[in-house]
Order: sequence, then C-alpha cells, then structure tokens
Amino acid sequence: MRLPPVRVLLVEDNPGDARLVKETLAQSRGVRFEVEWCDRLSKGIDRISQGGIDVVLLDLLLPDSYGFDTLDWFHDHARHIPIVVLTGVEDESFALEAVKRGAQDYLLKSHLDGRQSDALIRCLRYAVDRQRNLTELEDQRERLRAIKAQLHDLLELSTDGVVILGKDGLVRFVNSTAEALLGRISEDLQGEPFPHVVPTSGPVVVEFDRSDGTHVVAELRAAPTEWDGEEVQFLTMRDITDRAMARGARGPKASVTGR
Repeated sequence: MRLPPVRVLLVEDNPGDARLVKETLAQSRGVRFEVEWCDRLSKGIDRISQGGIDVVLLDLLLPDSYGFDTLDWFHDHARHIPIVVLTGVEDESFALEAVKRGAQDYLLKSHLDGRQSDALIRCLRYAVDRQRNLTELEDQRERLRAIKAQLHDLLELSTDGVVILGKDGLVRFVNSTAEALLGRISEDLQGEPFPHVVPTSGPVVVEFDRSDGTHVVAELRAAPTEWDGEEVQFLTMRDITDRAMARGARGPKASVTGR
C-alpha cells in the first residue's frame, strides 16, 4: 500500500536554498514529500491556516520577520504542526533556544547539499513522528481527563459516601455524601488521615458523634483500586443510623468519636 505523502511547507526567501530543499526531498526513498514554498512569513501563516500541512521548514531570517520572533509568530499559528528551523547559524545555544520556543528540531543550511543531504529527510521524518506521538499522548490525556471528570460526577451523585484513601492512609477524595456523613468539608479532610476505622475485609460498622452533636452509625466497606495512577482504597460509607437504632447495629463494630 502506498503511503500518503508528507506535506512540507517551506518558508524561505532564498530561491537557491528553496531549490536545494525541493531537490533533496525529491530524492527520498520510502517516503514521498510534497513541498509548497512561501518566501514571506505572512504568506506562510496564510497557507498554514488553510490546513493540509504536516511539517514546516522555517527560515528565521525573512523579509517581513527576523530572528526568533519569526518562530514565535509561526508557532502561535501552528501549535499542532511540527516546525523545523532552517538556519545558517552553527551555534548550540541558538539551537537550544529554538527548541525551547517550540521548534521540533533545527537543521543547518550546510546540510542541504552534498553527502549530508539525507539529514534533511531524517529531520523532517523524525519531526513528523515526534509530533504525531505528542498529539496521540495529549489525546490520551484528554480522554483520561474526560473520564475522570465523568467519574467525579458519578461519585458526586452516589447516595453512599465515597472516600479515596492513599496507601499512606491519607484522604485523596471525598464526595458530598461523605462530607455530610462525617460533618466535615472536603477541604478539611483531603491530605488528612481518615478519622475512622478502615475495614480490611467485609463491612465494618462505626459509630461517631459529629461536631454538631448528632450521632451517626455508618457501614464502611473498602476495596483496592487505582486513582490518578496510585494504588488506593476505595471506601464507601452508608448511613444506617435509622436501621441501627431500630434493630441494633450488627456485624463488626467500632465506636469512634469523630474529630
């Protein structure tokens, strides 16, 4: 199966350098490149806004822009497209600054001709691959953020109290039902030790007095799970005060005075 070509936008005001880029990429084996050439920053930005570009090869010294401002302007308009800086400056600090400002890589113009011309092909291929990997990673992170937001919403709708405890025993998350049961707000509980007995197997019934003077009987269950990449205990709390008062609390029981 023939792979689609890599679409390159070359922003370079020197016709000779532009010709060398086109000739070099035309010799590529395995990957086809289609090159569009603009000789001004403004033209390049206009073209990138139309879409359909995979990678930008950018000279920083243009008639309508100079130096790293050129890269900054272009990066603002093409944040999800890899940019390879084309430069005649053989200076490591220059290269580091270009990458810091958003370039995927940089290439010396001296590598456009002669035996080192393959460097251009490798540089563009790696830039496209890296950007694709970064985009996929960000997409995965966005999906995980969406799943986590949905999970938070579901936990907030739960009629049971839900508390997430880290392996260190400190509270990571408390839903509103657990806040009401414990008589404490989430901000006061997060990062603090859970104030009651945590069951190791089966349910545990705890009794405690809240700061408002009310007495609560709750059934606690815990199960191991993962939360934000951490092994945690998923603790549920069910208010059984009415049932306990009517029938007497049953099962393992720990009478604890709430903080």
